[in-house]
Amino acid sequence: MSLTVGIVGVGAMGKLFGARLARAGTPVTLIDADRAVVEALRQEGITLTEDASTSRIAVNAALAQQVETPFDAVLLFTKTYHIATAIASVRHLLAPRACVLSLQNGLGNGERILAAAPEPLVAIGSTTWPADATGPASVRTHGFGEVRFWSLDGADHPILHELDAMLSRAGLASRLDPQVKIAIWEKVIFNCAMNPVAALTNSTVGQIAACADGPALAQAILAEG
Repeated sequence: MSLTVGIVGVGAMGKLFGARLARAGTPVTLIDADRAVVEALRQEGITLTEDASTSRIAVNAALAQQVETPFDAVLLFTKTYHIATAIASVRHLLAPRACVLSLQNGLGNGERILAAAPEPLVAIGSTTWPADATGPASVRTHGFGEVRFWSLDGADHPILHELDAMLSRAGLASRLDPQVKIAIWEKVIFNCAMNPVAALTNSTVGQIAACADGPALAQAILAEG
């Protein structure tokens, strides 16, 4: 029996995971606070552009207050500072023994989820899938990525294996990793080395790499991290 899944936060990653899961037959509902995004997804589905193909995938989309059926699992893709509001909006939709999986960037997301709703099992993880939102109902990905996650409490739980199998069936290259906090820190440190330099210099990562001092600066930040 398939897990019923809610994806909360339908930016680039939410669209990518929603499209892949829906295409694989998972009962998934995409939830966002932006009415325009929800309406676009309802009317158009998601246009998913991959390396060599573009397809349109029908999806369920709704505002949180419009949903009545509880979820076995929630995948959280909001920004960190929206966690409390996002969890509060779907707390009534969490089935008994539900799992909330954070694949968000940053640190402390699992603890923020628990502070907002102590009832569900919380899992934390990291994904390296690339995704660019190209419109309210469209997303582009290329190349290859993976998903790694584990429970915040460090214990093995049956639903983790169900989630892992579900994500793998959707072609998202999932694997359970009890040491996932290492992967989360690696991504944080990588982003610290790249994103601030790109923002402060108004340069792309490629332009920084091509600059004589760029790689040395990145390596220095990585070492400090």
